[in-house]
Amino acid sequence: MATTRKLTGLQKDVLSLYRACLRQAKLKPVETRENFRQFASRDEFRSHLDVDRKDFNTIEYLLRTGRRKLETYSGEGIRNIVLQGRGGTHKDGRHGRNNMISRRQGLRAPPEKQQEFQ
Repeated sequence: MATTRKLTGLQKDVLSLYRACLRQAKLKPVETRENFRQFASRDEFRSHLDVDRKDFNTIEYLLRTGRRKLETYSGEGIRNIVLQGRGGTHKDGRHGRNNMISRRQGLRAPPEKQQEFQ
């Protein structure tokens, strides 16, 4: 008989957030429901599978931002969400996840840009 491993508190929080995202997707219009489901599973959860299980700070950060996004997308005025490819860019040309990581790690701006901030 296989034994089941107990989930940690953070693992339970992540699963709870994932389920809440899927429940919220069910409340959206039928024609756009799949976009919300894909956003939750592919963009928000699967893209962070490489986060170390013991990197509690990162996991807690991702949970906080995930909850904020869920709260934002739960609004009645949000009827659809546009999915970009995983390598998509923001309006200002930044790349999504890589930019977040560089800001979190505190990397400095390139030398030509540093003068602008001094």
